[in-house]
Amino acid sequence: MIEKLILFWGWTRNEKSYQNLINTAPPNWQIQSIPYEDLVPNGNTAKLNQAILEFLAKRQLDKVNLAGHSLGGALALLFAHDHPEKVKGLFLLDSEGIPGHETITEMFKNFYLSHTSHARKKIIENTKAILRIIKKPILHLRLAQFAHNIDIQRQAQELKTPTVIIWGEKDRIVPLWQGQKLHELIPNSKFLILKDMDHDWVIYNPEKFWQNIR
Repeated sequence: MIEKLILFWGWTRNEKSYQNLINTAPPNWQIQSIPYEDLVPNGNTAKLNQAILEFLAKRQLDKVNLAGHSLGGALALLFAHDHPEKVKGLFLLDSEGIPGHETITEMFKNFYLSHTSHARKKIIENTKAILRIIKKPILHLRLAQFAHNIDIQRQAQELKTPTVIIWGEKDRIVPLWQGQKLHELIPNSKFLILKDMDHDWVIYNPEKFWQNIR
């Protein structure tokens, strides 16, 4: 049986960022990405769900699995909440959506520290992420503000989609307690903690994803 997975990227990422995840997919999994930055080029997410419905219809995709990383997790959850008839399963990977206590300045600082603390093999992708901010500063600032302010606790409580939450133990951008809170809110959700992994584990250690969804 072919499983169809729609991937929602994290903030400042693109499809190439997740190429290792796509390349290591089991043969029975087909992956497509939601290019939400193209669907809402001005950073206004209010009409995103309608754009996603059109995206799925154009590709004749009906009941699909959603995987959302970071900001993409919040966007995926909101779509699953509003259109449960379109979603078979939801995978939240270090997802935004639970209000934290940091200011947006502290959020940018944690983003910077997280990205500059990676091993050398990760420098190229992290540099590209920073360049994407420089290239489209208004878009990424608005998306950052959305990620900082979004509160999906009500939608999480009302969610009817089977949900698996996977979190890096050492995530400093979206701390572990936020994943635990999502788990408490989402009915019958499954919560997995990845030891010694950080916020971007799905980009650099994609095998952890495939190992935990089979």
